[in-house]
Order: sequence, then C-alpha cells, then structure tokens
Amino acid sequence: MKILVVSFDMIPGRSGAWTTTCDLLERDHELYFLCGRAPIGTEELGTVIEGHKIWYFGYDPTRCKKAIELIKDKNNELQFDFDFALCLGDRESMICAEMGIPFMTRYHTLPFDINLARRVKENAFWTIENHDLPELNDIRDDVIPHCIDPERYTECYKHHLELSWDGDINAVLLATLNWVEDPITFVQAVKSCKNVIGYVIGDGVMADEVARATEVSRGRCFYVGSRNRKDIPNALMNMHV
Repeated sequence: MKILVVSFDMIPGRSGAWTTTCDLLERDHELYFLCGRAPIGTEELGTVIEGHKIWYFGYDPTRCKKAIELIKDKNNELQFDFDFALCLGDRESMICAEMGIPFMTRYHTLPFDINLARRVKENAFWTIENHDLPELNDIRDDVIPHCIDPERYTECYKHHLELSWDGDINAVLLATLNWVEDPITFVQAVKSCKNVIGYVIGDGVMADEVARATEVSRGRCFYVGSRNRKDIPNALMNMHV
C-alpha cells in the first residue's frame, strides 16, 4: 500500500516517530511523509530522506491542509496517490477527517487534545500503555507493541561481542533532549566517574544546554549531535553502555 504519514512533531530521519514508523512499515509499504518540522537544510518540498519523499507544512494546520491538497492535485508535478493517511496525532487526524481522506491515528504519547482524541478514537490505535489516566478509559482500546527492527543492528551486535572492555568505559545516552529524558543528569553522572567517558546523541529543545554542559565537563562527556536512523548502529559501535 501507499501510505502518507502525517505528523506535526516528527523530525524526518531523526526522531523516534520516524524510526519506528519506517522500521515497522517500509518493508511492506510505500511511505511518503508530510511533516510540520524539518532538519535544517531539508525544507524543500519533495526532499528525499533515507529513500522516502518528504513534504513540509511549517507546523501550521492551514498549510498542512493545503499541502495535502497539492499532493492530491493531478496537475502538480509532485502529486502522488496514497491509499490512506497514517496520522501521528489527533490534530493531523481531524484535518484528514474534515477533508474526507481515509486515515488511521497512531498515538505514542498523550493526546494533544482529549476532545479531538475522542472524535477520532474509532480510527485510533496506541503504541503506549504506561499512562494510566482516567480520561483515557473511554478512548484507548487497541494497543500494539512498540518496537524497532533489530536487523539494523546485526553488525553492531557482532562488533560488541568482540569489543574489549579494557581501559575507560564509553557510555552513551541516545535520546530526545528534553526535560523528560533529563540529559543534564547523565552529563553530571559521567563527570563523577573516574573511568567513564560519556557521549550524548540526540536533538531537542535542550540541545544547546547539553552542548554547553559537555563543553565544561573537562573532557569527560561529549555532545555528538543528532544522527539519522540508519547511522545509529555505526554511532553505537564503540560504546560499551
């Protein structure tokens, strides 16, 4: 099938939403992406990342709707047909519902708007179970496992089986850099260990703060920056923990 993945918050090539969606679906389906956010330097319409065509709408609902109209316009050179939209949130789903486009809603975090979530619940499934909130009782029914494709890491696994543990231990934090993941605590913990060198891989609202914290870590911790999904196994090659 041809699937248009629509998301306000996914960062193509970088975020967990991109990784799990591609890992789970790209073998069997043709994926296109309509995203509100873009990695710097990839904002052009029709950009291709890891073999998938990306459209951007600049985090604006009106522009999202116009982008979908362009995608469906047979007179547009970037037009393509898709069987349904996989929406990664309730705002995206409501746009598709209003346009009469077949869609499914995939939740991995709490709904952006609980009332919107109720309106699309018949089309929704979840990949998260750890939010035991009463307001979700009449919404969240179908929950599927949240996973990645381990075959991307085959060579990385083989490498680690032969990796020496002599000397310093390389510890890595691979995460979205926000207050939930608390990357600064990781940097501080590494600084307190004598035989551990820390590395932070990721992007997010705390990226600049993490960079500053690693710069004053006396060479104990380094901010690597973000990495695309297919680059992650290589980035983990020489990490012990």
